Amino acid sequence: MVGAASDGPLARLPRGAWLVTGANGLLSSTIAARLDAEGLPLLLHLHHHTNRVTGLKQRHPAVEADLATAAGRARLVQAVSRLGLLGGLLLGASNFRATPPSGAPGVSPILRLDLEAPLDLALRLAPRLAPGGRIILFSDAGATLGWPSYPVYLAAKGGLEAATRSLARRLGPRLVVLCAAPGALEGAPPPPDPVVLHLTPLARLGTPAEAAEAILRFAALPPSVCHGACLPIDGGRRLTPDLPPADWTPVVFP
Repeated sequence: MVGAASDGPLARLPRGAWLVTGANGLLSSTIAARLDAEGLPLLLHLHHHTNRVTGLKQRHPAVEADLATAAGRARLVQAVSRLGLLGGLLLGASNFRATPPSGAPGVSPILRLDLEAPLDLALRLAPRLAPGGRIILFSDAGATLGWPSYPVYLAAKGGLEAATRSLARRLGPRLVVLCAAPGALEGAPPPPDPVVLHLTPLARLGTPAEAAEAILRFAALPPSVCHGACLPIDGGRRLTPDLPPADWTPVVFP
């Protein structure tokens, strides 16, 4: 049984079931728990087993699938088809991976999960959303900072920011499309370099709970405020110039 609905700032979220992809991730699991506490039914997508969603799996259905594959996405779409109209899609499945050295394969696998999968699911599942339903995509603070070790991952995240604007025009006014761009969070690997904290105006990392609350409050705002917009959640990190990592060596071609 899900939790009781509240009359707080999240009460304006659509009340249908919410699909949460990557629900075993640090931030996605926190958002799922917050939606559960709000009394909303969930469909949890999982890829790897973790204990972050053990309690949620006792109250909500879960689907295991590799969203980097067409078969995995088809399996998830089939599970959604057995539900009524959804209240929201929270497309959080992602894998923070550095780009392999020049010449090594690895571009396509990163793009399949971090760009193709959320865009494909948003397009295929949009008809399954009730009027006023929310689609939440995820960028990354690094899309603005341009980390040199992650060009493919950041290309995917930047692509999702562009997709947010395009989908907002394509699907509005029936649906509301928005994006969140979180930075480093407490508890997420790898541990932050002290230089990163020095370059963050807030001088600390955000917590998963803070980020989850910000994202859901943003989604609960009137569409005139959040539709087609991307919310940065990085303690002001995007405002300061980035430094290359200590182990970064510029690519030199013969």
